[in-house]
Amino acid sequence: MRRQLIVALAIPLVVVSGCSQRGIYEGTTAWRLEDCRTLDAHERDACEADARRSYDEYQDQREQALKDTKS
Repeated sequence: MRRQLIVALAIPLVVVSGCSQRGIYEGTTAWRLEDCRTLDAHERDACEADARRSYDEYQDQREQALKDTKS
């Protein structure tokens, strides 16, 4: 149910942000942080660190992971 609400709220965000990947990523930071609050302290810290990761860091890690899977 919660995921459906997030998706329903994300659709207008995508339209408003011009559908840029950076805009979507940055626009969903608060939602990702909110999801972290349901976890225990140890998992929450890791989740929040990941949620606060910049878009550029995310892109670098994503590109590296894609390269690693092709190797």
